[in-house]
Amino acid sequence: MTYRVQIRWKVFSDIPQSTSLDFFESAPPIFQRRTGKSLLREIGSNAIDTFVPLVLEPTHVFYNALLKVLQKNEISGKKLPFVFPLSLGPDYSVPVKINLAIRLYGRVACVSVDSDFFDTPNDADFTTIKQLESHGKLLSVVQFIVALLKQGTRHPEIAGDGLRTLSCLQIISDDTSPQMSDEVLAAIVTGHPDVNSNVTSSLIARNRDHQIDKTSLLADKQGLVFYAPPGTSAPSLAKMPRRFRSAAGMLELAAALQRMLRGTNEISLVEFHVIKRLVNDSEIVFSDSVSGRKLWELLSSEFKLPLYFKKIAENMQISEPKNTIKILCVAAAPVELASIKKFLTRELGEGKIVKVGEGNNFDPVQCYVDEKFSTHWYLASQDAQGNGSATTDVGRLARRIQPDHVIMVGMCMGLPESELAPGTVVVPDALFSLEHQRATVGGTEYRPRGMEDNSGLQRLAKLIPTDDFDFKVIFGKKLASASIKIEDPGSEIVNYLRNFAKDVVAFDMEGWGFYKGAEGFSCLWIKAIADAGEPQLASGEGRDEKQSIQSSVTINAIRFAFRLIQKVAAMRPME
Repeated sequence: MTYRVQIRWKVFSDIPQSTSLDFFESAPPIFQRRTGKSLLREIGSNAIDTFVPLVLEPTHVFYNALLKVLQKNEISGKKLPFVFPLSLGPDYSVPVKINLAIRLYGRVACVSVDSDFFDTPNDADFTTIKQLESHGKLLSVVQFIVALLKQGTRHPEIAGDGLRTLSCLQIISDDTSPQMSDEVLAAIVTGHPDVNSNVTSSLIARNRDHQIDKTSLLADKQGLVFYAPPGTSAPSLAKMPRRFRSAAGMLELAAALQRMLRGTNEISLVEFHVIKRLVNDSEIVFSDSVSGRKLWELLSSEFKLPLYFKKIAENMQISEPKNTIKILCVAAAPVELASIKKFLTRELGEGKIVKVGEGNNFDPVQCYVDEKFSTHWYLASQDAQGNGSATTDVGRLARRIQPDHVIMVGMCMGLPESELAPGTVVVPDALFSLEHQRATVGGTEYRPRGMEDNSGLQRLAKLIPTDDFDFKVIFGKKLASASIKIEDPGSEIVNYLRNFAKDVVAFDMEGWGFYKGAEGFSCLWIKAIADAGEPQLASGEGRDEKQSIQSSVTINAIRFAFRLIQKVAAMRPME
């Protein structure tokens, strides 16, 4: 008679202001950062309306730093997952594969310690097994990681203070295992072996609304347990892993937000509004699952999120329309940035420069507010032109701002055979990268890579009325991109496109990098034709004339982009 068990420990820690978050990616990087939308998909929320954490993915530098701790605890392996001994009682342990995931919620770090399934005897003491402190070798590794995060160094001093840990258990009975009573399950959740009947009754009552079958999912601010009694049907068992991941993810999110809201670290305006959606608009964020929404509302109440959020709102004295849309608008060249800034200032008034990011490596971003359409425009520039800078800069800005939509606006080159007049706005449906090249004795060989833009933003752009514009807008054509400035319509790269990519009508130096950097976000490239690759005149007058044209056509691109975003803001879901 045994139980099949899986545990997820959620270990929380606050990163002090003295530790720069940019340290984790400074050379040599300990982690690679990416957005944590997979967690949001896991819990069943609409990621666009939800606070999205940052995921810290370990690099070889992290594993090298961890090696000494692993060797000290006799843990083999070079990368996750590792196998640790988990204690099931005095002098009795089982080897279990353990994975780790590290996520940042502002300055709140969560280390999720996730076990594979393992078997326990029917008399196992789950109130002890659920405690991370019961598993010494695993605890040592987790303490090292938490110290590394808090101190921002590969060689941290491991403190002896306790960790804030919440335990999530999934317990599946076999057909011969004794059924666990409500009192036993309540004891596992609360961590109190002698829990009284009033506590048990209250816990069962608070969790009643989100139950859906014979299994029992009980949660409170101490953790959760998901139990399948003997005789649970095969369909219910098949759904358990997905429901367990979702419930554990919700518990992590609620606990992390509580620490953010009641902590000493400042909440940014961007963080404030996405947290507001979670706390006040759970019907929208969890619109696809009634039981999921009910569980989130329970956890929100258990962690007192409405109360803490109300206090934060009073302190920040913020009053803004609900469902504000955030737009990250990126310009590659200074002339593009100046032209877009001029247009947005004329339309929306003077913008404010806001600081995005931590420490010395912050991004200054111009913020414009469109009150009529409840839209915040965040205007930013690349550090340099080219696809490499576009990938790095757009990715960093998008992770920090967490916009609803990302757009790149500016000017580009038109292929000579396309015969597109200067000022024509191009919205491509696909693009080619010619970044990969090989220099041979016979000339340059191009190794093109392609991608399609099938986003809703791109499809909506085709529906925008353009008849009243004094310029054309072209859809359904292709963009080519490479970090090469073309000043010869007869150059090798133009001839290659002329012969092998006849549907390409435009060329720029950032398009491919933009889409790679904005991967995972709703995004669209919108630029206007400035020239057909003719060389710039060497005289000052020639340079001024070219910049004047570039500025003028960029205004066309932002005019179209501005109308598109207003349509996005005005759209309503189909009823």
